[in-house]
Amino acid sequence: MRKLIFLLPFFLLACGGPSAPEGDEEPGVQTAESAVIYEAQSGQHTWILNVKTAKFYEDKDTAFLTEPQLQFRDGDKNMSSISGDTGTASLKDGTIVLEGNVYGKSVTQNAELKTTILNYDIKNKKIWTDETVYVKRGGVVVRAKGLRANGDLSEVEFKGQTTTIPQNETDF
Repeated sequence: MRKLIFLLPFFLLACGGPSAPEGDEEPGVQTAESAVIYEAQSGQHTWILNVKTAKFYEDKDTAFLTEPQLQFRDGDKNMSSISGDTGTASLKDGTIVLEGNVYGKSVTQNAELKTTILNYDIKNKKIWTDETVYVKRGGVVVRAKGLRANGDLSEVEFKGQTTTIPQNETDF
């Protein structure tokens, strides 16, 4: 049975956790430090979102994140990790957005990804962007204006791509 442990942590974290230093409180805002949000299937994590801070504003269904890191897993095995400077997690839309210096590394595919905005669609289990993205794999660098892929970069669809291959065939 599939379990989505997404809504519960938001509500729990918004109500607890370390309090802000005196004088730093924002009216109508709850801040959780070192927050962890994840999805589990058959008792195993499928993805884990670690953040330095998550801010929850009254009357909003989106958490605002600092230093988010999204890990994709297969059982106990780390498949890939993607991080950004900031981001959001939307309860209503079921999306996680990483922004800023977005960098991803897939251990299983020996690939790296760089862009400025990357979205994760929880329901469809896909990462995507319409921004310029660079993917490096096996010495080949692809520059594209958009991407849709699995979280571990095992299946990638590029939009408007330019591919640079190594000059030396032994680099393949």
